[in-house]
Amino acid sequence: MQMSRRVNPSHLLNILLLLLLLFLLFLLPNHSKDAEDYGLFPPVYTDYATQTNTTGHRLLCMVLTTPANYLTKAVHMQATWGRRCDTLLFISSSERGLVSWFITPDIVSDLPVLELAGVLGREHLWDKVKLGLSTIWRDYSSQFDFMIKADDDTFLIVDNLKHLLSQLSQSDPLILGHHQEDRGVAYLSGGPGYVLSHAAVREIVEVDLGGDLPCHL
Repeated sequence: MQMSRRVNPSHLLNILLLLLLLFLLFLLPNHSKDAEDYGLFPPVYTDYATQTNTTGHRLLCMVLTTPANYLTKAVHMQATWGRRCDTLLFISSSERGLVSWFITPDIVSDLPVLELAGVLGREHLWDKVKLGLSTIWRDYSSQFDFMIKADDDTFLIVDNLKHLLSQLSQSDPLILGHHQEDRGVAYLSGGPGYVLSHAAVREIVEVDLGGDLPCHL
């Protein structure tokens, strides 16, 4: 009579640990600066300080992201349609948590990213947008005629947008986007993005956000 052998639990634990190690080594992306495995496109750094735009409106692209998406979304946006913006700025959170193990300073330096404190999570999304708008108006007000707020999973054909904006004036307080209403509150959907003229950003930051009444964008 043949006796069945019982599997030692420690052997199963060793096998699981080995599988986890293989996953970390081969399935997760290589986050070193010299690595070329960034998916479809390598990260591209643009020196926006030396970039000039002699015709048409200057477009600033404010893109909301998180540290967890720097290498999976932000670098690819920067390598594709983000390069068509006259100014590209990512708005993110300074709280990284466990993601800090995979994000090295050299990678972050290749992204034009502004990391803000206290804006992590969807519950602080509006705070993130308000701080981003205030910072852009303070530091970049002389560098754009129109700006678009987008997310890191938005895809935009910048040339088409600039063609549309060429018929409008940055001196008029304009906002363009998808109008929605929820529970009696009207707003523009943030997912597909919305466009603000220079005058609109000034009014929102200096009047609406600077006053005592709540600002609903």
